Amino acid sequence: MKSSSIDGLTFLGDYANDDAQIKLERYLEMRMLLDRKSAKTPYRYQYHLPNNAGVVQFAESGMDVKPIRMDFNPKRASDRDTRVMYKNIIRHLKYIEVSRIDSAFDYAEDLETVRWVDLDGRKEYEHRYGAKMDLQTIYVGTRYSDFQIVMYNKAEERRVKDRIALDSDDEEWWRIEVRMQGKKSCARFMNEDSFNPFARIKAHSDFPLGLSELKPTDQAVLLGLLTPHGGKILSEMSRPTRAKYKKMLDSYTMPLSIDPEADFEAQKKDLREQVSYWLSHQMATVF
Repeated sequence: MKSSSIDGLTFLGDYANDDAQIKLERYLEMRMLLDRKSAKTPYRYQYHLPNNAGVVQFAESGMDVKPIRMDFNPKRASDRDTRVMYKNIIRHLKYIEVSRIDSAFDYAEDLETVRWVDLDGRKEYEHRYGAKMDLQTIYVGTRYSDFQIVMYNKAEERRVKDRIALDSDDEEWWRIEVRMQGKKSCARFMNEDSFNPFARIKAHSDFPLGLSELKPTDQAVLLGLLTPHGGKILSEMSRPTRAKYKKMLDSYTMPLSIDPEADFEAQKKDLREQVSYWLSHQMATVF
């Protein structure tokens, strides 16, 4: 694995004191020169931060939500001005709850043959986009799931979408993201030592080995599971049947050179500390 990082956070907070709302709006409009824009309910208006660094939303009065919602990407804080801006915004808040944490794991190898088995039945699906439909993303779960696995060719995305020419050392650069969504899922990540999404969502190769040892029916099922539609087929099986074929996929496919479950476990402490760093700039913290 090349590296891991927190790639996205959503903070929901109360105002730090009685005049925090006025001071925060003044900071965004007069210091950052941002324009107020309309927002979808339950938020009344929002400010888009410079250089696609995030968004700050202000809730309508009387709504059953925290008054402030802040979406941001901590990796943008490598720029000093953005880092200072993030801290200044968070200092106007207290009792922050975390409702989204995106963690990213980068690999300097080709993961195109990796497929996923979700023992809880979340569906795997593929999305292709770009002018030539040459950008591929694999999803396990939906954006409404408590967590979602997303895998894609990061080097190709940057070449095509961002028009960035990468060094030859970055010829292979794939990313696996874990998107934890909802306060409960984020709290589990921050507080439960046993939490690991890859314990229930397993990676495997799509290259079969030794299928001739199996019954014809099992061979046919495994070959079907190794297609791009395999995740959908697996999600429609009963839990015991999923467990049976998950073991077969481990035994009768090419071994992988990556271990996302072990990588997540090894990096979990550092990833938590990255989240805690940003929470430390508020007045109080609640999980």
